[in-house]
Amino acid sequence: MAEKLNALRRAAYNDRRLSDALHVGSVFSACVAAYAVVWLLLTELSVSAEYTVALAVVMAVPFLIVTVVRALINAPRPYEVLDFYEIKPKNKKGHSFPSRHAASAFVIAAVVIFHSLWFGILLFALGILLCVCRVILGIHFVRDVLAGALTGLISGIAGMLILRGIF
Repeated sequence: MAEKLNALRRAAYNDRRLSDALHVGSVFSACVAAYAVVWLLLTELSVSAEYTVALAVVMAVPFLIVTVVRALINAPRPYEVLDFYEIKPKNKKGHSFPSRHAASAFVIAAVVIFHSLWFGILLFALGILLCVCRVILGIHFVRDVLAGALTGLISGIAGMLILRGIF
């Protein structure tokens, strides 16, 4: 499977249109997630300022956890260890595990699904798209996005269950 994934990475690296499409998919997913945060916080401001702040904290926790773990582990990125990348997709070394993009996308989706089922489902689908794009582009390994996604998902669900008990 690793050979097939690396062949796909090589193809994406060598085909400018495919590479650009993957970058657009990743950016689009991130933009929709950012929109979701703004939508959610603005919608919940009418409920209470305390709840809105609590939502922001729930979404920030996995970002902080992943940032600390990345600094401690400092795992290399695929483009650092695979030999076919002459020009690196990103000008950064290490800090690959776990993926902050995946953690952020999945915590946002987990929080939003408690408020809007269909919007949450859309965000989960876009989170998967974001993870696939980042793996194929050689920015993360599969383990990186899985660990980030699970961190975000578990944090989001746990945070929302805690908030439901408080508010």
